[in-house]
Formats: sequence, structure tokens, C-alpha cells
Amino acid sequence: MAAAHRLGIPTTSTLLCGHIETPQQQITHLLQLRQLQQQASHNDFPARISEFILLPFVGQQAPAPLRKRVGRDQPDLAATLHLTAVSRLFLGRWIVNHQPSWVKLGLAGASEALTWGCNDLGGTLMEEHITTMAGAQGGTCLEVPTLQAAIAKMGRPYRERSTLYGEVRPLIQVP
Repeated sequence: MAAAHRLGIPTTSTLLCGHIETPQQQITHLLQLRQLQQQASHNDFPARISEFILLPFVGQQAPAPLRKRVGRDQPDLAATLHLTAVSRLFLGRWIVNHQPSWVKLGLAGASEALTWGCNDLGGTLMEEHITTMAGAQGGTCLEVPTLQAAIAKMGRPYRERSTLYGEVRPLIQVP
């Protein structure tokens, strides 16, 4: 990631959580991400980490020994929200955009994450199937009005953004 930042290529950051990792491993991962972002900033690299996304484990279709070890098939929403808050505090001003995975948490769980430190409900996606094949129940596609309604229901403003969090201007309609 540091090489990409030096070359002007922005990156995203994630943390697969809620399976067999320890809290210490989670913090170590967050520390590495924060240090990468600080390094990019201090060295004035032309690119940075654009966002952080927690990816809670979905194990419904995982091998039986792993499912047994984890003890559940779907993400633990309470644990994910707690880690969302910890991540927001830990990454602080270094990685400012935090996004929940509505595919893994469902739209209601992802919307709730907006009150736990997330500031971006994420993209519309176009027929996401990898997580669904793992057994996630959050869906494969959401339309813009559905996302807007979920955000408004949480009392938050919404705006469309580009992949790199820039402003998106409406297309000019040609008569």
C-alpha cells in the first residue's frame, strides 16, 4: 500500500473481523493502517487510504470446522458495531471515511453503523455475489433511492460521491 501511495494510487482499507482473530490482532491491524496513512501524510505521498471498511465474517457456507469454531453463521451485529466505534476512535483523523458493509450486515445493520462511527453507507453495487455465496443475507444490489431513504431515516444528510470521495455533479440532460 505504501508503494501505491508513493506512486499516486489511492487504496482502500479493510479488516475482516468476527471469526478467529483476537482483539489484539484487530488493534495491530488498525495500528498498521494508521501508520501507513501517517507515513503517506508525513512523506507527502500523492495518494492515501480513502476509506476503512469492516468486513464481518459470514460463515454459513464456510467449512464445518471453521463454522463450529466461530460458533455462528452470520455476523454478530453488536460486536461489529462495537469494533466500528473502536475503529473510528483509533483511526481518528487519519482515515476519515468509514463504511459498513450492508451486504454483510443488511441495510438495517449498516444504517445503525452510521450512529457508531461510520459516515458512508457505501455504494449501490451491481449484483454482488461473493458474500452472498458465503451465505450473507444482506442482498446483492441496492438502488440509490433505497440507500437515500435509509440514510434519511437515520436523520443524516446524504450526498452522492465519487469513488475517491469527490463531488458528483448531476449529468446534464439533453432534450
